[in-house]
Amino acid sequence: MTQSGSFPEKCSGTWQGHLMIYSNGNIKDSVESRFTVEKLGDSSWIWRTEYAGKEPIVKDYILRLQDASTGHYVIDEKDGIELSAHLVGNTLYSMFEVEGKVLTSTYRWSKHQIEFEITFGIPTDPNKDMPANVKNYHISTVQKAVLKKI
Repeated sequence: MTQSGSFPEKCSGTWQGHLMIYSNGNIKDSVESRFTVEKLGDSSWIWRTEYAGKEPIVKDYILRLQDASTGHYVIDEKDGIELSAHLVGNTLYSMFEVEGKVLTSTYRWSKHQIEFEITFGIPTDPNKDMPANVKNYHISTVQKAVLKKI
């Protein structure tokens, strides 16, 4: 079996917990969250996150396996945006840029929980002593959740 062969099946079901939102290192908010993974076909799964804040938000995506031999997946936001994701061990990683911000997301699972984290990085002013090809980013926001299967 390939590294990615049973990954989404291990996550199948509904998971619940609180998303903690940090800004510049301080907790700013907490939101009840529910994450659902359901098989759609041989190589696709419902990948839905629901946030029950003042204004509820549903991120209703599809996870698609692109290449089992390399653990390459795509998170399809169903609006023309497809985010590349890669499975390494028990963690699915994705990194992308939106409006000059670099975002990373991770989904790390174990038998009893899924840890979800997303970071937002904003470019910092370049240090004139640094090589031009090196960029620093300030981590402005971190969102973290530990989700338990329900």
